[in-house]
Amino acid sequence: MNTDNQKDRVKRQFGRSATDYATSDVHARGESLDVLLDLVEPISTWQMLDVATGAGHTALAFAPMVAKVIASDLTQEMLAEFARVLKSGGVIGFTDNITTENSEAAEFYNRFETIRDPSHHRVYSMRELEAMFDGAGFQIRESKILTKEFEFEPWADRQRVNDSDKKTLLDMLENVPTELRPWMRARRQSGKAYFTLSETVIIADRV
Repeated sequence: MNTDNQKDRVKRQFGRSATDYATSDVHARGESLDVLLDLVEPISTWQMLDVATGAGHTALAFAPMVAKVIASDLTQEMLAEFARVLKSGGVIGFTDNITTENSEAAEFYNRFETIRDPSHHRVYSMRELEAMFDGAGFQIRESKILTKEFEFEPWADRQRVNDSDKKTLLDMLENVPTELRPWMRARRQSGKAYFTLSETVIIADRV
């Protein structure tokens, strides 16, 4: 993948929807942010780097608790890059969506995400993330898996999804592979579509 082209896609996709993410209640008050704060146990003398900060919710939550926060976006995605900038003994608090170990079901989920967000790269399974942390020289101290439910329309509208792609996504929610159904839990209520995503919070030490 051409890194510059990928960065351009991300900038275009998220630049136009930045305000929606900044005001999104599910991002500002998600359970994973509270868990991250509890597990990291920030110290007032720390200098913190928030990588892929997005709308800055994580940086803002940590700011009153540490000496300094640097928030950045569009840095490289690989954990080896985190290892390069984090000194030995440093702590990484990581949160991201995860998917099933089943490769076909995971491919379906990633296709679902890509239709909504063309800049989307890939959501990994928990086992893949653990292997990446280990390979990059991190020792996982603790991890948790959380779930959060989304109402389809606001979720799609945050990325300016057109009506045709919305129909495709809704059709996909009606035909989720068996292995993925416990993860996505697609349902309808009062004419509205809902689904669930799983995410992990990982706290690891730089060896």
